[in-house]
Amino acid sequence: MPKSTVKASQRTRERIINSSMNLLLSKGYESVTFANIAKGAGVSRSGINAHFKHKADLEEELSSALCKIICGKLDFSCCASFKSTWSQGLLSDPEFINAVFGAFPILYRVESIEKIADKIESGTEKEKLAVVYWCTGHSIMQKKKSHSLEMK
Repeated sequence: MPKSTVKASQRTRERIINSSMNLLLSKGYESVTFANIAKGAGVSRSGINAHFKHKADLEEELSSALCKIICGKLDFSCCASFKSTWSQGLLSDPEFINAVFGAFPILYRVESIEKIADKIESGTEKEKLAVVYWCTGHSIMQKKKSHSLEMK
């Protein structure tokens, strides 16, 4: 494949990922459909399939980017610091909030929870898992609370 074609293909892939991430952070996971991604990226749905055969392949790419956003805001030195920075992020950091809420279906799988818990530097495995589950559960409750307030 000529260099220009490889570069064009890479740019298209980046537009697809950026469109997906923008949808995820601004409108939530439900909006990340191939039709919406194609519209935002300026490609056809078959163009998306050329780069990502399945939505799960795209989710894997997004998971890494979301983890960078979320984890970049957290203090992993101990369980208490992790919990504190998570709570602060939910209260005051729009990018963190959008990443956490947008990431629910992607990041909150058991293997992702375990990866996040493994980053916490001190504490037993049980304590680390417990604090990550507490934080994710707290996030769900915050989302439900904010959603019910919007409905009023």
